[in-house]
Amino acid sequence: MFQRVVIFVFLLFCTIASAQQPSSPPPLELPDIVISGNEKVDIPAGTKQMPEKPKPLSKKELDSLNSLEKQPALLLSLGTLHDNLSKKKFSNGFLRGEFGQFISPVISGGYGIESGGYNLNALAGYASSTGHIDNAEFSKLNIHLNADYIAPDKYVFFGGSKTETTLDFNRKSYNLYALASAPERTTTDFSVKIGVNGDYNGFGYSAVGGWAGLGLSNTSGTISDNALNGHLSVQQQWNEAIVGARVMLDLHTFNGRAVNFMEAGGFGEYVVNNWTLKGILALQTANTSAGITQGGVSISGKAEYRLNPLFTFRGEVMSGLRNNSFREMILRNPYLSDSSEINFTRTHISSKVAMIYHPTEALALTAGVEYKIASNNPLMLSTMSGSFTPIYAEIAQLQIYSECAWTITSKDELSSAIAVTSARFTGESTASVPYIPAFLFTVIGEENGQNNLAHKLQ
Repeated sequence: MFQRVVIFVFLLFCTIASAQQPSSPPPLELPDIVISGNEKVDIPAGTKQMPEKPKPLSKKELDSLNSLEKQPALLLSLGTLHDNLSKKKFSNGFLRGEFGQFISPVISGGYGIESGGYNLNALAGYASSTGHIDNAEFSKLNIHLNADYIAPDKYVFFGGSKTETTLDFNRKSYNLYALASAPERTTTDFSVKIGVNGDYNGFGYSAVGGWAGLGLSNTSGTISDNALNGHLSVQQQWNEAIVGARVMLDLHTFNGRAVNFMEAGGFGEYVVNNWTLKGILALQTANTSAGITQGGVSISGKAEYRLNPLFTFRGEVMSGLRNNSFREMILRNPYLSDSSEINFTRTHISSKVAMIYHPTEALALTAGVEYKIASNNPLMLSTMSGSFTPIYAEIAQLQIYSECAWTITSKDELSSAIAVTSARFTGESTASVPYIPAFLFTVIGEENGQNNLAHKLQ
């Protein structure tokens, strides 16, 4: 009996285990499906559009992209760099020496550092020569110091603004070699200037203030031209237009006499499609060295039209007084007479049109014509004392010119200009206008911002 029970339990257990095993379903066969048909894509010709030149960004949009605050460079792990890559090393300073005919040594140097948020740069140079003829020897020394600083954003008004301070010193000793006695003279020029540019609550501002002093020493004594000058400009953008106001002061004391120039007015700029329009309207007042007060209105209008990626046309019309000083004139012509009178050129009308051809970003060719009528133009006449004295006359001038600017590399530039000029007095005089060349050809080459090549033919 017990054996039957064991056999029954064993058979029951086998039956339950067999029932728990899953059964294999039959394979599923899917029918083949084929979809066929014809469709014609029709694009109306009217929906095709020619590509348009993108609208140039406004000044405010550019400022938002190009922050004045310097961004730190990302640090890369040196272990991921290849050892066979060439490594360029840029020096912080330079020293250059030259030697030319007539025993003419030239030496110049510069050095720049960054410290405490400041960029500091110093340049100095010395040149001398025995001269191409007797008594034409000279020597000159120049020193230039520059410091840039970008204020942190924590400052309310000046946060993110750029402050630049410059200091210049120039001294030149030479002779009036047109005379047999060749009297000596020395000019010493010193200037310091502080400027700031920034933006506050949508208003852009620019302010510059400075002091300049020039002294001329010769056998007859010493004269000086000291000046306080500055300008302030504030602007704001309204949609596609920029409007602003500015004021400029240039207060001179020339040999004990006041020679001043002041200007105050507004300006605007408007960009629409391919046009850029600019205008200036300002009141002017000036005091000559003879004690005469002059007044005027400065009006200037400029227009630029970008025809296509290859050609741009420009036009300009202006009228008004032009600033002048003894310091500015003697730095251009070191043989200026110490008894010169200072006056201000008044441009009655000046008009200019030009066409610019720019096939690439590195090359630009310009051709244009300019016509102007101006009074009180300073024309240099030689004197019996071996110097030049300015006379002021009204002339009409027509000039046809062509210019070429070629950026060879990021550090090398080459530019040239050709100008043909016709100038005449507006009065009854038929004499030729002196020191205005009828033909002028200029070639200038620059490397790293240094003028290494300069030739002029006139």
